[in-house]
Amino acid sequence: MQKIIMFPAVRWYIRTNGINRKRDNAIIIHRAIKELKKKQPDISIKELSDKLKVSVNTIKKTS
Repeated sequence: MQKIIMFPAVRWYIRTNGINRKRDNAIIIHRAIKELKKKQPDISIKELSDKLKVSVNTIKKTS
């Protein structure tokens, strides 16, 4: 037997457990930028953008 889960219950669960996917994704991108800069300190913003598949503005914003 399957249980039906209501949207308010899901929203309540997300809010009470502090789940924030947008913030989590930003942290992942930030860590990837830091790691790549550590390996290649002289890498340009454009090269970072190409390697990580994110926009130049995202690189500038998180650096």
